[in-house]
Parts: sequence; structure tokens; C-alpha cells
Amino acid sequence: MAKLSTFLARMARGVSVGQHVFAWLFLAAGLAASSVLYLQIQGQADADARSRVESAADAEATVLQRGVEGYLGGLAPMSELMQFPAMTDRAQFRATASDVLARYRGIHAIFWLPRVVGLERSAYEAAARRDGHASFRLWEVDEDGRSIPAVERAEHFPVYMAAPDKQETEILGFDLASQPARRSALDVARDLGVPLIAGRLRLPPSEGGQLALRAIVPVYAAHADLGVIDIRRSALLGYVMAILRVQDMLAAIIPVDRATGFDVYVIDPVAPPAERIVARGGGLPGMADAAAVISQSRAMRRTIEFGGERWIAIFLPRVDPAAMPLSWQGILAGAGGAALTLALTLYLYGYFLRGREIEALIDARTAELGATNEVLRREIGERRDAEAQLREAKLAAETANKAKSEFLATMSHELRTPLNAIIGFSDIIMRQEPDPQNVAQFRQYLTDIHDSATHLLGLINDLLDLSKIDARRFSLAEEEVAIPEVLRSSARMVSTRAQAGQVTVEVAPSTDLPLVIADERALRQMLLNLVSNAVKFTPPGGTVTVSGSLRADGGVDISVKDTGIGIEPRDLARVLEPFGQVDSSLGRRYQGTGLGLPLARRFIELHGGTMSIESAPGKGTTISATLPASRVVRLPFARMST
Repeated sequence: MAKLSTFLARMARGVSVGQHVFAWLFLAAGLAASSVLYLQIQGQADADARSRVESAADAEATVLQRGVEGYLGGLAPMSELMQFPAMTDRAQFRATASDVLARYRGIHAIFWLPRVVGLERSAYEAAARRDGHASFRLWEVDEDGRSIPAVERAEHFPVYMAAPDKQETEILGFDLASQPARRSALDVARDLGVPLIAGRLRLPPSEGGQLALRAIVPVYAAHADLGVIDIRRSALLGYVMAILRVQDMLAAIIPVDRATGFDVYVIDPVAPPAERIVARGGGLPGMADAAAVISQSRAMRRTIEFGGERWIAIFLPRVDPAAMPLSWQGILAGAGGAALTLALTLYLYGYFLRGREIEALIDARTAELGATNEVLRREIGERRDAEAQLREAKLAAETANKAKSEFLATMSHELRTPLNAIIGFSDIIMRQEPDPQNVAQFRQYLTDIHDSATHLLGLINDLLDLSKIDARRFSLAEEEVAIPEVLRSSARMVSTRAQAGQVTVEVAPSTDLPLVIADERALRQMLLNLVSNAVKFTPPGGTVTVSGSLRADGGVDISVKDTGIGIEPRDLARVLEPFGQVDSSLGRRYQGTGLGLPLARRFIELHGGTMSIESAPGKGTTISATLPASRVVRLPFARMST
């Protein structure tokens, strides 16, 4: 006690007013920092609790998503069975359906809807009667709800088999094509080739009164190539249709006895307000109003998609994360911070009592440390800059190495092919004695050698032209050029290749095209590259259209449009680079060096023009080359007269 009194007396005499103020401000700041630390730790604990609940909700949403997808996937045995309808009888259908119904207790019933072409309707009905259904006929329901014979249509989709058996008795022969909404859903599932949800219904009270969904799965002929929509349409055998009880399905996916910690609601946002809650997880009692469920502050919302439907799953945690107990770490940190602040305040007073000498020494040491820190910061910054430069240099080197490798691989392949042909055929000629009987064969060998040499010369010319342009050593031999004649001659030059590929080349120049000042060889080579590319990437039966038109600003547009395979948007920039191809492997489907489009762009840019590409996969490609108005010699007569 005496030591404390002595210390307080010394503090009162030896500490200035400014130092007192500083010490008290330090004490206040330390206590405030301790409070902030406590609040941060408590806030982090609350955030961690919320994150754990969110993660649990994500896990439950994943279980729910996979569960509903599993129900559609569970119909696969039925669709595989019905790929051979002529070999499948009712006993096999019901046996397989019974296994599916036993495994998926949310499936209410399964039906087989065969595709019956209108012209084969009578024969199909007769065959069904011979199969044991003496009164079988295709029927539908009129506006008054009466059963009537089905109207003649191009296609019918009657119920022919069902499980359980009582379902077949009630709707055998009913034509689902008679209802426009259901027929539209059938067509969409057929064209997409995927299972779809085709509407909802309410089961009668005798069958539980639940909300149910109609799931349809298209069935195609075995081994059919389903990559083309027309083949999917012609290969369609029928549909497997299942009635899914939504509440039972959700109860099976998230059982009531599973300790999830959530009340789960599944909501259909496009349904009428009174019917938006389609199911409750595990059959739990709860709110009946979808808006009231969504408005809950603790509601965690996830999207569930299957069969073309998009539902909202609401997870309500049974324990509110905001009501979590106080964090003992926060309390300990706050109390410890306050105690440390008090101790440091006392130490601060002791420090003030040491005098000016120690203060000066500390100030000097502080300045020294500050200078050292600055040096360290500069060194760290320099090291970071050096590392960034090294990374950039490494990336540039890797990019250049990859480009070199691709160039060497492509050029090796493109040069070896014609050279191998020249060497091979010339070797054959050298080894055989001249004979009048093999003159035709020798002529064919010589033709192949000539074609290979011509191809090789064209490749080398392309490389030389491209290198001259890039080196700014290519000079234009400018003269007056008639665009229509260039268009026609380019089309004629690829006509043989187009005919071999069953591709139609059309030339449609505008009648009022003027003469232009240009290098005719470069312009012709540019257009020949564009048309050759279009023919190469257009499948048999396609069309390539070559056209020219006068722009409003006085320039000239030259356009090559095809109905070919198209280009992905991400690959548009790549195909305009030298040796850039969408598929750069040696085993690619379409051969070539990748010089055609880059060289064409260089030629048009030498004339002060521009080139643009519009393309989409499966929709063809349009390449437009524009010559500026400064290249036009004179306007057409029709415009000059005005």
C-alpha cells in the first residue's frame, strides 16, 4: 500500500498535464478497442453459425435436387424396355413397372403411350383387339366431358399399357394428342430428347387427393442417331408417362424421421396463390400461405429444377441463428483486452516518469525502426515487381513456344502431304517401264503430281504473301477493277470443288456496282480464299452466296454467306489470326493451314478496308469485306443521272 501511495505521488509530480491527457485517452481507446474486439468476435460467431446453417441448407437442397432428378432417372428401365415394343408384352411391362413403383413410392402410376400414325390407326386398333382388348378403340373427351371416338390426326398417342392394372382399365385407348396443351408438351419432349414435366393435376380423394405431376419420357428406336432433330422425330416410338405424387416424393427424399433441423416447403412460383405450396418436407404441418413462408426472416431460399420445372425450396431453420448464445471467446477477449489496457496505462505512467533521456532514446530508436521498415517495404515492392515481370516473361515464352509448336506441326503436315504424293507417284513412274497400256495410269500419276505441286505452290505463295504484308514489303498493283467480274471468276474457280461437295455457289452482285481502284490479283485472291473456306465448311446440300453492294457512304461491300457449320463466338478472333483454327489437331476433320482468312483480311486492309464476321454454330457464317469510298472510280450511271 505504501509503494502504491509513493507511485501515485511521483506520478502526480512528474507527469505533465499533456501526458495525463494522453494516458486517459489511451485508456479510453483501449477500452473502446476491447469492446470492438468483443463485438467482432461475437459477430464472427454469429456469422459462423449462420454459415453452418446455410451450408446445411445447401446440403439439403442438393439432396432434394438429386432426389427429384432421381425420380425422372428412375423411369429409365421403362424407356429401355419400350425401345423394343414389338417384343414387350403386358406381363413384362407390369413386372418392370412394379419394380419401379416399389423403389420410388412417389410414383402413382406408369403408362405406355405408343406413337400411332394416322394411316395405321385402324390396323393398330384391330391388333389391340386381337391382343385381348375386344372393345379397344382410340377415344377422347368432347367439350361436354363425354367419351367419343378420337378425331383423325396425323399422329395419335393412346394409352396402351398401364401399371397398376386399374389405371389401364380406366383410360385404355385415351388419345393424349387430343389435348393441345399435352400434345405441345409431347412435341417439346420429343424434339429435346429429354424427360419433361407436362402439367399438374389433383388426384381424387379416393387416391389421396395429392397434387401430382405428369412426367413424360420420349422413347426412340434403338441405335437411332439422335443428334439431329429430324431423326428424333422420325425415330420416336412413343412415351413413357408417369404420375408423380409430389408430397410422397418429397417425403421419400427427405423422410420425416431425418434430423435435418429445417422445416422444408416446396413452392411453385407460377401456380395460383392458393396452390403455390406444392409440398412440405416430410409431411410436416406448417403455414399454408406461400407469401408468409417466403417473408420469414430466417427463410433460406434455393432453386430446384427438374423436367423443365423451376421450383423454390424454402428451408426454415428450427433454431434461429440470431438467437445463438453469447460467445465465451468474445467475453474472454473483451475482458482480457480491458485488463491489458489498464496494465498498459499504468506502464505508460511509469514510462513517463523515466525522464527526457529515455524518451529521446526511444524516439531515436523509433525513427531508426521507421527507416528500416521503409527500406523493407521498398525491397518487398521491388521483389513483387520483379516476380510480376518474371511471370509475364514466362507466360510470353510459353505462348510463343506453343504458337511455334502449332505452326511447325501444321506446316509439317501440310508440306509433307503433297511432297509425299509427288515423291510416291514419281517413284512409281520411275520404277515402271513405259508401256502403251499404262499411259492412262501414268497420266493420272502425273495429274496427281501436278495437283500436289500446285497445292504446295499455293501454300508457299500464301506464306510469302503473308510474310511480305507483315514486313510491309507487299505493294499493290492498282488498276480499275470490275467487282462483278471478280465475283463471277472466283465462283467459277471453286465450282469443281463445290460440285464435288454437293454445294451450290450463287453469285448475286448488285446491278449498280461501280469500278474500283484495287489490285485485281489481291482482290481475287481474297475472294477466292473466302469462297473456298465457305465451300469447305458447308455440308452437302448447302448454299454459298457471293454478293456485292454499294454502301450509303459510297463504299463497296463484298459479302460471302454460307449455310455451313458456323463458328463459336469465342473462336471468331482466333480464326482471323495466322494458323489459327478452331481445331488445331493433326486429326481434325477440316484440313488446311489456317492462312485463308488472315490473308484475306490482310489484303482488304492493304486497300484501306475492313473485314467483319457474323456467325453462330449450326447457322452458317457471313463474312463481309468493305472497300472505302476513296477506292470507288465513279458512281453508277443511275446515280450520276440524279
